Amino acid sequence: MVKNKIYSALSRIKRIFFDLFIINKFNKKNIFHLIYKNNYWGSKESVSGPGSDLKSTENIRRELPLLISKYGIKNILDIPCGDFNWMKKILDKLDVDYLGCDIVDELIDKNKNFYTTNKIKFSKLDLIKEKLPVSDLLICRALFFHLDFLSIDKILKNLKKANIKYILLTNCPKLDNHINKNIPIGQYRDLDLFKEPLFFPNNYLYKFEDVYNLDTAQIEQEMILWKKDDLINNLNLR
Repeated sequence: MVKNKIYSALSRIKRIFFDLFIINKFNKKNIFHLIYKNNYWGSKESVSGPGSDLKSTENIRRELPLLISKYGIKNILDIPCGDFNWMKKILDKLDVDYLGCDIVDELIDKNKNFYTTNKIKFSKLDLIKEKLPVSDLLICRALFFHLDFLSIDKILKNLKKANIKYILLTNCPKLDNHINKNIPIGQYRDLDLFKEPLFFPNNYLYKFEDVYNLDTAQIEQEMILWKKDDLINNLNLR
């Protein structure tokens, strides 16, 4: 218990140092590379952060196969795939083709070496500016929390051109007085997709709890599924 508290405290100090002195000095590719190399989020299990620990992904690992079956998903595009810590636990039970993409070269190289099969592939890809592969479902879990509004806007514009049927995104449901703050790329803030300046439409198809806080009895994060065109065509992109 004491060791865990010390580890958590040191992780918080490291994140504060990064936020104050490091993050603003690098472009997004190098920022996420530094986050990976330094285990910025402080998880002992996953370099993608505690949100990718098995304990934190219990519900999405239950819900995602149900969603895939309900909507007839045959291929998945997962961006960012991170270190594949939790996704690998369910793919062997699903009859889908999977492409995991990330901006961090070393993560993709490791994933390729350890997890590639006939139905599981990995590729380096920048969601902001590169052409996206054809897919039934894009999973974009807990990415927008770490991006500034301009980068989110660029991703949404890129998605408008993509041949993707469904998009599954993470949302932080917040009270009416919550204000979505802008941040430097690589930091974190809670982001309610339905509030200013994003104003995502309520025409989603399906949603489920992702991260539930037992201490506060609050849903901290939920996953929401849209038809891609229903979402993108109802946004005021800059």
